[in-house]
Amino acid sequence: MYNYIWKDIVLLNLKSFENIGIDFYFNIFVFVFALCICVGALFFELNRGTIYLTVKQLSRHNAFNPESAKTLSELGLFDKKLVKYSLKRKSRLSRLVSRVGAPEITYEEYVKLSPKKKRELENFDISAAKFYINEENREKTKHIYRAYGFSLPRVILFCVFILIFSLLIAIFSYEIFCVINSLLGKI
Repeated sequence: MYNYIWKDIVLLNLKSFENIGIDFYFNIFVFVFALCICVGALFFELNRGTIYLTVKQLSRHNAFNPESAKTLSELGLFDKKLVKYSLKRKSRLSRLVSRVGAPEITYEEYVKLSPKKKRELENFDISAAKFYINEENREKTKHIYRAYGFSLPRVILFCVFILIFSLLIAIFSYEIFCVINSLLGKI
């Protein structure tokens, strides 16, 4: 029985079907693809959690203009590496949150800059920088504050669902490919 499961389910090669004849381990591909979706979901959820945490802290501290802007230490976020990383690079969080003293250039001006100048613009002291939510992003951040947030159970349930779905595909793939093989044989 274990030999059947290993050979005909786990190591299902489409080459074993005479009318398909492609050297491709289908169920291994499905399993790896499911794992990649789970890893992507985890990164997506971590990113959402980072955005939520930063917006929540800025809202709690009423940092809505340059005068009330706060540093990451004042917000209690200085130890959060993902927050620092997101604020240092061009990310959704860095577009939502404004930095006091950040040069404001248009997209066209930014595109014309050399890579060295772009790095200079993005290079700043994260420990001394003050951040706030500007007026044009207030509605977006209100939505984020209501709807975002890291949820480990949500990620786990999503990954369990994806893995069960890939397992069902693997279980029924032999029969499905038998049908496809016979249909191709009639053509």
